[in-house]
Parts: sequence; C-alpha cells; structure tokens
Amino acid sequence: MAADVSSLDFDPKNSVFKFNSVDISGNILSLEFTPSYKDVEITKYGDSGFRGSPGIEDCKISLDLLFNQLTTTGTQTVIGAAYAARTQAAFEYYPAGTTSGNTKVSGTGRVTGYRVTGTVGGKVRVAAEITVDDGAGVTFGTAA
Repeated sequence: MAADVSSLDFDPKNSVFKFNSVDISGNILSLEFTPSYKDVEITKYGDSGFRGSPGIEDCKISLDLLFNQLTTTGTQTVIGAAYAARTQAAFEYYPAGTTSGNTKVSGTGRVTGYRVTGTVGGKVRVAAEITVDDGAGVTFGTAA
C-alpha cells in the first residue's frame, strides 16, 4: 500500500516572499527558486574519469508579479526601486508559509532584471529576476 502523501502538498498561496524586509507575497503570481553550483573539475593525471567538486553557487529567483505602486509594499516600490538603485537587499522565502518549523530560505540578492508588460484589457505585470550576490550563497533553515 502506498504511503498517503496528501498532507505533503503545499499550496503556493501560503508561500511568503520578503525582499528588503517587505512582504510582497500578495503580488506574486509565480516564483521560481533555482539554486545551483558549477561542478569544478579536479581530475588528476592518472584518474580513470572525471572528478568534480562543488564550485561557486549560482542562485536565481524569477518572479512573475502584478504591477503595484503602493507606497511601502508595491512591486514597483520594492522591486523596481531596488533594480534602479542596483543595490543588494536581503530576501526571505518560506515555500510552505511562516509556521514555526517550516522551510526558510534566505540570503542577499540584487534585482538583475525588471520588465513591465501589459495588454489592453489585461493586467499590468512585472517579470523580475533576483540574483543571489553576497559571496555567502543561500541559507536553508526553518521558520522561527
């Protein structure tokens, strides 16, 4: 009999994403978090095949957002301003919500892409990309 994993399904509407200490979760249509690292070759003469070692981490966060210019929490105010300033800011991502014990991913990133689009009769949207850029990579932990 297969294990019941229905309790392991997490609804993305419970996810929380903060950038520069501001919760912009209500404006997020989708979020893709992609940490990776390059495998650095450490193969030596005489080895029978490739040998690798984890190299520098490369992490991107891609956001699809509703455009919003509220004074303190709008996507233009928070993400657009960070792009324009070209500064780093802290982020926190809670994929399953902020309940104590849930996964928390944090780090520092820079908004390296910011595109605003709109169609007649549609909603104005923002596509943004954040690149983790602090030399320390991302931290995986738990919500307090």
